[in-house]
Amino acid sequence: EMCIRDRIIYWPQELKDKIRSITLQDFIGRVAVKHRGIYQSTMHPNLIADTENEYLWAYHMAKSRHIPSDVNAEQLACHMCPIVDFLNHSFEPNAVIMQSEGLTSRDNQFGVYSVKGIAKDEQVTVSYGEMGNLELAERYGFVVEGNKYSHIPFVFGNIPEYAHIMNECLDEKLEILSHALNCPASKTLGSEIYSNKMEKQLMSKIRGWVLTKDDISKLGKETLKNTDFSKKISEKNEGMAVGFLKAMLQQRMDALSGIDYSKELQMKRGERYKKLESYNEFNMLLLEAEEKQILDNMWNFVKKTMSQP
Repeated sequence: EMCIRDRIIYWPQELKDKIRSITLQDFIGRVAVKHRGIYQSTMHPNLIADTENEYLWAYHMAKSRHIPSDVNAEQLACHMCPIVDFLNHSFEPNAVIMQSEGLTSRDNQFGVYSVKGIAKDEQVTVSYGEMGNLELAERYGFVVEGNKYSHIPFVFGNIPEYAHIMNECLDEKLEILSHALNCPASKTLGSEIYSNKMEKQLMSKIRGWVLTKDDISKLGKETLKNTDFSKKISEKNEGMAVGFLKAMLQQRMDALSGIDYSKELQMKRGERYKKLESYNEFNMLLLEAEEKQILDNMWNFVKKTMSQP
């Protein structure tokens, strides 16, 4: 169990109490709910994992160490490959793990192949995928400084001045958005934020969620279900949508204000490999520092490119 204690799900309560980020707190909560649901749904007399901790160990070992291969166009096989699975990650790897040439996936044999010259004593690395730091921290228990793939999940929270609007006609909004955006209803109450750009459906979802009862009555539910929410619906709706986005950004930025993350990270950087507690705290601080930068960039981006509410 100790080998996966760096995963977010295992962070101790004393570290969770130090988290300032609303986004990170929400993410950890959703990860815990996800795992609890998986464990409870797979409980069976023949299940090897008798306890939730045993399940978590098995899940993370399989999730972080398996090597996938295609059995056919519709089926993916997952293999456990001792020794090979100890290769560390790099976004600029010098090797790849591939199924041994001439074998089928059912032969279960893999090899490590170089993709460029590897110097003597140089570490052999592979890529785990183009993942942001939250995904890396959840799945593998580490983060990468300067990760260009990082983004933050943006689940729409409770903004007091918009609560009554967001809560109006919930069922109708779910039906409208899931149809208009062609996505499950559960996916409509959140999006993702990247530095200096808008995730393409972020504003579409917000425009839908700030629709009022009068908007739905005036425009009609069937018409709205076929509306292009990537474009401005009306001046009033657009004003509320931009206002809500700014309030959400401000709420998260306020939670991280007044903290010199450069100084905090510098203090912890030299200690992070001495003990697990320091390693996890450094990762937590880096995730918050990264989020603060993304939020600051997004705030400036919104002010420059979107109309004032």
